[in-house]
Amino acid sequence: MIRRASMGEISDLSSENGASEKEKKEVEKAIKETLRKFGPNGTLKHKVKY
Repeated sequence: MIRRASMGEISDLSSENGASEKEKKEVEKAIKETLRKFGPNGTLKHKVKY
């Protein structure tokens, strides 16, 4: 979600972003695994064998 932050929140957001770099990579890895399981269109009907 994108929202406007007040000046007091900007420092908090920057520190959170620095801490969540590892989490972003884990999420990207999970998305790739899900795509591998369900295929590029993300449906169970079209199973793609890799």
